[in-house]
Amino acid sequence: METPTSPLRPVKARRIAEPDVWEDRGMARSFEGPYTHIIEFDWRARATKRQWLYCEGVSYEAVGTLNGMPIGIHHGIWDAFAWEITHALHSGCNRLEITVTKNGGARFPVPQVLSGFMPYVSCPFGGLWQPVWLFETGEAWLSAPWVRGEADGMVQISGTVVSETPATLVSTIEDAQGTPLYTASMLAQGDFTHHGVLADPRPWSPNTPTL
Repeated sequence: METPTSPLRPVKARRIAEPDVWEDRGMARSFEGPYTHIIEFDWRARATKRQWLYCEGVSYEAVGTLNGMPIGIHHGIWDAFAWEITHALHSGCNRLEITVTKNGGARFPVPQVLSGFMPYVSCPFGGLWQPVWLFETGEAWLSAPWVRGEADGMVQISGTVVSETPATLVSTIEDAQGTPLYTASMLAQGDFTHHGVLADPRPWSPNTPTL
């Protein structure tokens, strides 16, 4: 079960695990796993909220279960990812298990899977090499928003709306003084891209650094 990823750390998130790299523990670099990281935490879930697990970085394959229920699978070292855990989370003590297999071994050999900035990197590291967080959202979650503007006033807004039904998304672009320059309302679900045009765009220059 793959879920949309986000390059941004969620706001109001709760850290539940620090980085845990196998080689820092003294494990042999030749060990590829699998190895299961166990994280126990208390949680008081609120109704009408969706709960998410956010991992900033795992090397290489991560297979997650929460209280014995599957929550997701992810492949990759460098990208952060999120799994929804609403269905598996309960009030009180929760047991999270993330089983990791690193690349460089027989299952994920180098260079068939990306290990670094060069195709041949021997003995990559393994484990949860970045923190793990919990966060919650409402019925809909705007993930990985991205805005691009052009000198002619063209604007492109894209991202992913994680929701069971289409959600109303309102985008407003303001100048540095907070004056609205452009507003658009749309229904979105899943990946979306919106194109618009700013009226009378003012170009940036060193003499007039318009934002």
